[in-house]
Amino acid sequence: MKWLTLTNLIATLTLTTSAASQASAQEPAQARSAPQAGALSLEQALQQARQHNETWELTSLRIESAQQSVLLARSALFPRVGAAASVTRNPELVELQGRVIQPLYSWSASADASLVLLDATVWSQMSQARAQVEQARADATWQRATLEFEVVQTWTMLWAMQEQVALLDEILALRQEDVARAQALVKVERGLPLDVKRASADLLETTQRRLVIEASRADLADSLAALMGRDSGEEIRAAATPSGVAAPLDQQPQDLSQRADFRARQRAIDAAEYAEEAQARAWFPTLGLSAGASLGPPTLSRPNGGFWSVTLGASWAIFDGGARSHRADLLATQTQTLRVQQTLLLRQEGAALRAARRQYEVARASAPLLTARSENAQEALRLAKLRYSAGTASSLEIRDATASILDARTALLNNELAVHIARARIQFLQDSAREDE
Repeated sequence: MKWLTLTNLIATLTLTTSAASQASAQEPAQARSAPQAGALSLEQALQQARQHNETWELTSLRIESAQQSVLLARSALFPRVGAAASVTRNPELVELQGRVIQPLYSWSASADASLVLLDATVWSQMSQARAQVEQARADATWQRATLEFEVVQTWTMLWAMQEQVALLDEILALRQEDVARAQALVKVERGLPLDVKRASADLLETTQRRLVIEASRADLADSLAALMGRDSGEEIRAAATPSGVAAPLDQQPQDLSQRADFRARQRAIDAAEYAEEAQARAWFPTLGLSAGASLGPPTLSRPNGGFWSVTLGASWAIFDGGARSHRADLLATQTQTLRVQQTLLLRQEGAALRAARRQYEVARASAPLLTARSENAQEALRLAKLRYSAGTASSLEIRDATASILDARTALLNNELAVHIARARIQFLQDSAREDE
């Protein structure tokens, strides 16, 4: 799943621009965020993802595959042993001076063994395979951490969408009151039909925006279900408000080179260096020992019916047209490419972490300001209603005050979402304490 940027998250929620009522402010926020039947807490969503998402099994299989590569490289140190047996039916029996030259049936059995006594590349290949195992483990840690971050992000967005739907439900009730108020004034000839049209247009606009937000909420529920390894289509809701917003984050500089993905990249560099080393050692000769024995009917070449041999051999490729040299240059270029990429990504991720910290601090500092703005908008609506009751204000002033309330509360909700997402992203980017499994 592609990560959603914080800008896109907030843009999704800022589709709505209407107002909140006095009754909506008096309704406790806990009532809107209270857990419902079938709702999941963030920890429950994370637990289900760890248990059912295929990422866990896939990363374990990749580690197992890398471990098999170590055993494969190590097998070069052990002898090779083979055996063979055969029975042959010849066309006819051939004898010469009473001796059997070709029996009617002939048989043979043989065994052989070989052992590489010296191959300078084997130990480098084993070290390369072990580095690849460590790379697979670090990759597994990072991929699992990435999945957990996606669960946190999706769950938090789902919670924000639920809050937005609840807010729009409150606004719909107010819009219906506005329509009823305008119609009543027209009946007693104290209002204009234009006011009814305007109030009705506001009601229709809010209804349509609620449909959009509800569809987005359903999309997020499906995404969360997929991350948890569950079938889409079932109702999933976030159980409660995310926690941990007020607590400040650790401001100590983080060594990103110890993060799981960079540890994996470093192990990849180590494996590439061992591959270079193995290629360099390919210039040395190889030394091997082999032995064989065979048994069969006596023949002219084997009057006793048995034969054995022991061979000590050496091979040295003195000239191969420059192939080894070119392979060494290619491996060196690939290794240097990995080093440069590591340096570049470290710098980019450091900048991304600093940007996420600034976003988080700005959002935290904005929280009391947006809360005050929401309270002021609520008070403005209360005063507008008092003025309307006293006959000194029009319904248009109430509609404007209602729109200001929704703007303020939507901005407050967007900011709270920004705090949660930025905090989760910071913890994800700077997490260097995970141990490879």
